[in-house]
Amino acid sequence: MLDSSGNLYGATAYGGTGSCSGPVESGCGLVYELSPVSGGAWREKIIKGFTGIGTSIVNPNPVVLDASGNVYGTSLFGGLQVCNDDLETCGTIYELTPASTGAWTLTGLYAFRDNSNGFFPYAGLTIDSAGNIYGTTGAGGDMSCGSTGGCGVVFRIVP
Repeated sequence: MLDSSGNLYGATAYGGTGSCSGPVESGCGLVYELSPVSGGAWREKIIKGFTGIGTSIVNPNPVVLDASGNVYGTSLFGGLQVCNDDLETCGTIYELTPASTGAWTLTGLYAFRDNSNGFFPYAGLTIDSAGNIYGTTGAGGDMSCGSTGGCGVVFRIVP
């Protein structure tokens, strides 16, 4: 996602400095900012690295920015609810808010928890002009579609 200053924001599903327990062995992922510098090069800044299943974000998906510069994303795993026999957590929606000091504050907005609300969000989000956040999950929802994990859902969360 590109901001009005030309900075590029993204997420990696793996990597980072933390050691992640559970299904991910090589770091839980991170959110980064790339800023253009002279000569066509880019400077990387890690906004947030994620560490650990259960109370954190694990395997973040693509991110989106709102008009105020806040970063929003989903994570495939994370949150507090266990979704299957492998003890994997269901996924989350989160917000990263920049401070004047350059630090970012992480806020969990929603933790997926069961079939009716969907779980395991795989894609990025869309934000409308009213601040509503829309996205999809890869599992949950209608369990009669022939998939053992459900068909997935389209969701909206309202500020």
